[in-house]
Amino acid sequence: MDKKYCYQPDVATSVICWSFTFMIFLLSMLLWLEITVLQPWTIVTFIIFIVVFALQVGSRQIKLGPDRLLLNKVIKTNNESISYADISAVATAGHKLLVKTKHNEYELLMKKSNVQEVAQLLRNKIAVV
Repeated sequence: MDKKYCYQPDVATSVICWSFTFMIFLLSMLLWLEITVLQPWTIVTFIIFIVVFALQVGSRQIKLGPDRLLLNKVIKTNNESISYADISAVATAGHKLLVKTKHNEYELLMKKSNVQEVAQLLRNKIAVV
């Protein structure tokens, strides 16, 4: 059975992504304040903000499969699949999960309880492989 956990990318990438997302929200509020009456343009931009917000939160998931770790991203063509055999180290620091492979280093932000759980599951999978 695959386990799924929500995550956000490293701090710098998160700040950039969320800044662009909240720019859509600010555009919506600016249109509303500038026009002073609720117009369809304001509603459309606010709906776009809600959709982008939901995509940012909902689509970023870590899936722990039987033989590999799958990192789902907002744009599906950027998804990454990491074999447990390729993982060389797993570390935690507060809300941060660090996964080192032979070729890359992944820094993921998660809930503190999920960080510990995922780290322990990955360490168990690495030990088996």
